[in-house]
Amino acid sequence: MLSALFIDIRINLFLNMQEDQPIKATAQDALSSKNYATQLGYVHDPFISLFARDTVKRPPLINRGYWARVHRVRMTVEEFLRIDDDNKQIISIGAGFDTAYWLLRTEKPEARFQYVEIDFEDVCNQKSQIIGSNPQLFSMISSPITPNQEILARDYKLLHADLRNSRFLMEKLVLHTNISAPTLILAECVLAYMEAQHSDSLIEDFSNLYPNSAFLNYDMIQPHDPFGRTMIQNLHARHVELKGIVSYPTVASHLDRFRRFYERVDGYNMLMIYNRHTDRHERERVEKLEWMDEFEEWNMLMEHYCMIIGCKGSVNLAF
Repeated sequence: MLSALFIDIRINLFLNMQEDQPIKATAQDALSSKNYATQLGYVHDPFISLFARDTVKRPPLINRGYWARVHRVRMTVEEFLRIDDDNKQIISIGAGFDTAYWLLRTEKPEARFQYVEIDFEDVCNQKSQIIGSNPQLFSMISSPITPNQEILARDYKLLHADLRNSRFLMEKLVLHTNISAPTLILAECVLAYMEAQHSDSLIEDFSNLYPNSAFLNYDMIQPHDPFGRTMIQNLHARHVELKGIVSYPTVASHLDRFRRFYERVDGYNMLMIYNRHTDRHERERVEKLEWMDEFEEWNMLMEHYCMIIGCKGSVNLAF
């Protein structure tokens, strides 16, 4: 009986590992797209090329959409960093090959904060190897790096975890973060890949663990209209499944979910974010970078992504 149970567990683990590979590959895909947008001047990021293997050319509406996401997240991060508490911390889940820590350390050297990144073990191992082999990255961490192990520096931590096992993740975070400090949790294109029961548990556990926190979520929505169905079919062709999008298909459903766990909630689709909640001068600069006339497609694309923020305790952020 026990041997059969053990075999079932091993089989399930193997199936999860196989199923996760296409999702892990999206980290490299996103990195290549970010590298291209950076080269075109959408964002300033001298560190992205240190992680990127190659560059994938994207159409203007994708590049502009990427800017909207990065710009709005950065605005929220900068607002959070203005909180007068030297113990504040940012936790990025599904961080992939994000460069935010190095950018913030370079552009805001006076800011005091801890930055924690969480992803699959093999993604973290790849990132750790890149950091350890590049003096420009390594010098800003000032902590020994051992290949295939987590990074546990004073103000930067790279932790591996399966987000579906939120209890294990919370146990790890208790060891490596200050649970009473102001905390900003970032999830960009993460929760939609998870079954709703797992993402719900993750949000709830973060809310319970950090009484003074904000959770910023960027995700895909609207799976049932023609554009949404095409989006899902394109991902399906790459063996990537959006397991949670049907449970939370609209901005309203995302708002309702976060209201279950956070005291103050705000959120919009990305077209609204772009038009009303980004810096006008930056928006005008970006709109001059590339000619774009697919405005109907642009509107549809941006209406199929949303950004939600939930806050509780002493942390109060909004769009």
